[in-house]
Amino acid sequence: MSEGNQHMNGVQAVAYCRIRYVGSDFARTQRQRTVLTLMFQKLMTMDIGLINNFLNTALPLVTHNIPSDVLTSLIVNVPTYLTYGIYQMRVPFDGAYTSQNYDLVPNYEYTITLLQQTIYY
Repeated sequence: MSEGNQHMNGVQAVAYCRIRYVGSDFARTQRQRTVLTLMFQKLMTMDIGLINNFLNTALPLVTHNIPSDVLTSLIVNVPTYLTYGIYQMRVPFDGAYTSQNYDLVPNYEYTITLLQQTIYY
């Protein structure tokens, strides 16, 4: 396989996201965010018919607790959501956690404040 961008099918993308032997857990979660971002960017270029086909294929595979009437209203607004910018972050934030018995424990006060500032401001 050559260097650079690669077109992957779903199985390949999941395998790429789950690689645990290259880099840290932070690198693995970055790969996951990269794949999700690229999927969202591709959705942004689709017409409403292709988006509908994608949702009809993907949604039955997703477990959620969103009431069907709420989910329907969200789906109706997908074209608007696709005009939004993409912003990503990860928890724990760099320098805002401690390690205890191989677990990363976030500084909750700082993390909550930063999440609120990012989401609501």
